[in-house]
Amino acid sequence: MKKIKYTVLPLLVFFSFSCTSDTTPCEEEIIIENPIPDTTLVIGQEPFRRDVVEEPVVFRHSEQKQIIVQVTSEQHGVIASSGGKRNDTNGSVTVVEVVPRRVGETQIHVTAIGGDCSPELTNSFNVTVIDSVSSN
Repeated sequence: MKKIKYTVLPLLVFFSFSCTSDTTPCEEEIIIENPIPDTTLVIGQEPFRRDVVEEPVVFRHSEQKQIIVQVTSEQHGVIASSGGKRNDTNGSVTVVEVVPRRVGETQIHVTAIGGDCSPELTNSFNVTVIDSVSSN
């Protein structure tokens, strides 16, 4: 019986993929036009309110399209709560309201979403809640 000697060679297979898109690049963007500044609030006094869609607007879409605004807080309901009047047609926040609940600090994130093409953009601001105004 004759022995056959086999040599195993590695097989390398290369694949090449190309992706093509029929869509044109998106040139739209959202701009933070008037950022909401950091603020200090006192327990028992008026909440902070900022209308984000009335002049001076916080965000502007480069193509003047409608923007949906959402608000989140790092410590929602613990130090401060955020919320406000909503636009019934799209659920977007139109007024950011921060109510001082406890002494401390939190960061509020106001995010604008511009639709299919535009990325979202967030304006964050710090809120410090104090017990009373100290006199110096």
